[in-house]
Amino acid sequence: MRSFTNHPGGIYAVCFTEDGQKIFTGSVEKTLKLWDIILSTCLLNIQIGNSKTVLNPITSLSYDKGYLACVCGTDFQIFNHTNGFLLDYYHDCHKERIESIQMRIKRKAGEHSEVKAKIMTCGKDGKLKVWDFTRKKPILMYNLHEDSINDLLFDETRITCACQDGVKVVNFNCGYEERRPSRKHTTYYYG
Repeated sequence: MRSFTNHPGGIYAVCFTEDGQKIFTGSVEKTLKLWDIILSTCLLNIQIGNSKTVLNPITSLSYDKGYLACVCGTDFQIFNHTNGFLLDYYHDCHKERIESIQMRIKRKAGEHSEVKAKIMTCGKDGKLKVWDFTRKKPILMYNLHEDSINDLLFDETRITCACQDGVKVVNFNCGYEERRPSRKHTTYYYG
């Protein structure tokens, strides 16, 4: 078992790099760290804003192909993981705290090719948003719940959201359908 104890406050978010050799951690004191799992050493330390510009702790992270998305309150930021540079800042994205962010990067062959990304956020406001990476605006928004959407996961055709009272599956072509958990089972089937 490995321990990473270089955060003075609690750690609220964690995610792996693609190779599984490194992890990112995000903490209550608004610090991002990149760790080498084998050596248990901190490779990169990024302070998110200051106490006046960023008031909330880091609560969700998503990493893909050299890019790291980081949530603080109703905002999220995109970083280049190799140098820690802030690439983009999305301000006041939800009316209430963002609970989860997921990001997938698509890049054509070539070092300087255009980057395309799917970024999705869900929050305490019951909304799911799909963001345009280049224009910094939501291109789709679903009002899925009156209460919080706690987590999300997506693939090429569907988005699955964990809500207070069940699971909702969004089909990009057909709106969404809801599946409530059975009282006898915790397995969900989607057709």
